[in-house]
Amino acid sequence: MAAAMLLALGLLVHPAPVSAYEGEVERRDKPPEPHVPVLTKPPQLLRFVEATYPEEAIKDGLTGEVVLQVDIAADGSVADAQVTGGAGHGFDEAALAAVKQFGFSPAEIDGAPAPVRIEYRYHFVLKEKPPEPEQPKPPPPVTFHGRIIERGSRTPIAGASVSCKERDEAAVTDADGAFELRAPAGPCTATVISYGHQTFTRLEQLEEGKVLEVTYHLMPTNFGLYSTVVRGEREKREAVVRSMEREELQKVPGSFGDPIRAIQNMPGVARMPYGAGFLLVRGALPQETGAYMDSVEIPLLFHLLGGPSVVNPEFLDKLDFFPGGFGPGYGRAIGGIVDAGTRRGTPTDYHGSFKIDFLDSAAFAEAAVSEKLSVAFAGRRSYIDLLLPHFLPNDPRTGAISVLPRYWDYQARLDYGQKGDKNVFTLMAFGSDDNLAVVASGGQRDREFALSSHTNFHRLRANWLWHDGAWSNLFAPYLGRDATDTTFGSGDAALGGNVIQPGGGLRDELAVELDGGSKIRLGADWALFQSQFNIMVPQLGEYRRFPGSDSNAPPEKVQRSVDDFDFGFYLTFEARLTPSLLLIPGLRLDQIRLGGHPKSATDPRLTVRWGVTEATTLKGAVGHYSQAPQAFYLDSQFGNPDLELNKAFQSSLGVEHKITPAISVDVTGFYNRRYDIAVATGKTVTGDDGLPHPLRYVNDGLGRAYGVELMLRHEITANFFGWLSYTLSRSEQRNRGGGDYQLSPYDQPHILTLVAQYKMGNGWEFGGRFRLVSGMPSTPIVGSTYDADRQGYSAIGGEVLSTREPTFHQLDLRVDKGWLFNDWKLGVYLDVQNVYNANNPEGYQWDYRYRTRSEIPGIPFLPTLGIKGSF
Repeated sequence: MAAAMLLALGLLVHPAPVSAYEGEVERRDKPPEPHVPVLTKPPQLLRFVEATYPEEAIKDGLTGEVVLQVDIAADGSVADAQVTGGAGHGFDEAALAAVKQFGFSPAEIDGAPAPVRIEYRYHFVLKEKPPEPEQPKPPPPVTFHGRIIERGSRTPIAGASVSCKERDEAAVTDADGAFELRAPAGPCTATVISYGHQTFTRLEQLEEGKVLEVTYHLMPTNFGLYSTVVRGEREKREAVVRSMEREELQKVPGSFGDPIRAIQNMPGVARMPYGAGFLLVRGALPQETGAYMDSVEIPLLFHLLGGPSVVNPEFLDKLDFFPGGFGPGYGRAIGGIVDAGTRRGTPTDYHGSFKIDFLDSAAFAEAAVSEKLSVAFAGRRSYIDLLLPHFLPNDPRTGAISVLPRYWDYQARLDYGQKGDKNVFTLMAFGSDDNLAVVASGGQRDREFALSSHTNFHRLRANWLWHDGAWSNLFAPYLGRDATDTTFGSGDAALGGNVIQPGGGLRDELAVELDGGSKIRLGADWALFQSQFNIMVPQLGEYRRFPGSDSNAPPEKVQRSVDDFDFGFYLTFEARLTPSLLLIPGLRLDQIRLGGHPKSATDPRLTVRWGVTEATTLKGAVGHYSQAPQAFYLDSQFGNPDLELNKAFQSSLGVEHKITPAISVDVTGFYNRRYDIAVATGKTVTGDDGLPHPLRYVNDGLGRAYGVELMLRHEITANFFGWLSYTLSRSEQRNRGGGDYQLSPYDQPHILTLVAQYKMGNGWEFGGRFRLVSGMPSTPIVGSTYDADRQGYSAIGGEVLSTREPTFHQLDLRVDKGWLFNDWKLGVYLDVQNVYNANNPEGYQWDYRYRTRSEIPGIPFLPTLGIKGSF
């Protein structure tokens, strides 16, 4: 009596967030983000119920078509049905009653059953019809197939609906974006509908006996220079971890599109004067914060001048920043931890990108060699040393200051195995090289200042990730070489030299998931490096030279080789006491041997997270941390072999609250105490010969830092992301037995940063960053005296750290414009640092009598125009 056809014109789906992370590195502190649903299996009609033909319609010989909107539940039953296009004469009621009794196979979104909404057309046709003339057989159906990919990126689009307007035929693309239709010959207005893309329409002519193969490029509804990596929220397992994804990392204004520089905008991070790519975290010294790439320790994360980072942005997958309270998996640091995670190469096809601006040029390429093997390469080279001198002052009265930085880096990665395989292997080589020269000359200085620094490192690491059910193990050996060459001054009076550190290590972590969501992690962290010193230091004579003698004695050459061996074990128990209460006790044991001097450390740590409500979480952490002093401090001639490890106690307490699905606030208070810090001393000790010998260094350093960190964050949405961070803190230090605490040289009480980025449509994006930071404490120079023995002037300092440098303030802006082509995308950007050319001096250079001084300027108004392409 009746015939029905099912046409999936569009699906409205509402899947739950999906938790996901790649490899062994977990995703942290990432709230839910908009998720692109993927239809992996359309519903199929399993039970058809024939509608009762209205008697009035039979009597009058009427036929009709009723259009219904049908809601199919996750189990395939009809949850609701409504008539959207009625035919009258009783057809609407009959069709509605029949459709509500239909049964379907469940639809699946992202591989899981999910409710969907479809449009169904019910045709009422009289069974008894007068005989019709015999119709010729229709021509055989024509095969119409192809791929649906995203314009610009060539990314396959799964779950797109493809249909012919003139035919009751429809198909859904698979994971590779492929589809296939079989329709009669003739015109076909192909229509493609996909969430997050503009509807695509094209008229095709299907010819009998031929196969039509097409590739359609869909335009994203919102696009920019960079693609967004969408992930569900990963369960947080630390008291404070600030995680960011590629979209945020590459868009922060003032960072020149470089990811890791975004850390400088996080709460708890003080501003480091330019010229050094280090981090000042919660009052700790720069060398007390550890830098890692894929959990492998590296000497630095930034190139000179505080950036860019030593990894190409295209290689970076995520960035985890722990300002304190990190777990026992990390060691050899008493400040914070930064861990940059790189991503796998593409599992299909090939991709690449290039970037050219006034500062540097970079290129990236990746390709899938086979179904399980992929490779990726990247490289970068700067030429900022050619640009920056044109923006630095050259005053005839004070002379010229030349700051000439130059850097390059590389990464190469090979991956074997697919996500979800029992065994996955990775081999990666990466490294960087930095060279900085600072020269102040001319004017009325009467003397020159010169500094040169050359730093490079290389790493070769392998990863073997094994996973079987609840068990997993990560085995990661690596080899490396670090080198630093620093020189102060010039000619025979130059001080400094080079330190070369070849070595290697490995990390092995076994994890098992228990019932109820608990997990145990047991790991070993081993490192062996040899420090080879070849430096020039001032002569350490016991007596001063008599007046009139040569006071410019040449420096003394020192050559040393020190072995640094560190073997650490760690254990973590992630105890899920209730669905909302997570308790994570942990313990790290380190056995360290520096230059033949054994040291040991026992560091217990504890983290607690309690979800008071779905939107509010209380969190806290306490822990003990240990770090070896610099190897040269233990030298028998220039240091103290009996030095102990530097130590710290860290604690924090805070609350996280999700105001809306996209807006969250995090408030954390912290108190850190550093003790047994190696510091220089004038103390002596009586040797076996009965004579006093200088100790040079002792473990008398004490420090403390306390404060409150605030972060108000708007997650990435279709058009906007940004955050406001503020840190109120105090950092102090003193020597044991040396009186009251005094300000640390790096103390910055107020640190305010505001970051915002907005997509205006049609490829335009606009962003800004504003920073307001207290100046660092300084010791004034109030005069000078003439030293006849030295035949030179010596400065007279005022009260130690009694003044403070001017407040730092700077506005940076960034504008992006992108264009999409079928197989690639092109963009240009203008990144301007210090828009209103604020005067932020980073230091001062005095004349030889310490009477007049000139500023060592900070970054001036510095625009950078760049171009970026990707395919």
